[in-house]
Amino acid sequence: MRYALLILALCQSAYAADPLLVAQIVLCESGSRPDVCGDDGISCGIAQFQKKTFYRFAREAGLKHARYMDMTDQITLLHWAIDHNRGRHWTCYQMIVEHRTFPKTYLHTIVKR
Repeated sequence: MRYALLILALCQSAYAADPLLVAQIVLCESGSRPDVCGDDGISCGIAQFQKKTFYRFAREAGLKHARYMDMTDQITLLHWAIDHNRGRHWTCYQMIVEHRTFPKTYLHTIVKR
């Protein structure tokens, strides 16, 4: 996990979401790689935001200067989203929180990268 310490450090913020959960979602969604795009190029970045969702959440969170492909902004906004009951926007959140499992198919994909 290349950016594990950064992810955990960013999660020690004003938000109440569990830093380990944020790190698990990032690992599951992107393999903790900020340069990855999935869903046929629709979702990009370390937290795999869709551009429209990223800017909508940023506006709601009051993060006026958030940049879509900025790793720090994506992690901060993911943390905010989980803290504000928006985690269901991520498949990995649903798997980890609602089904209490870490998808093995994601782990396999991440290992192959």
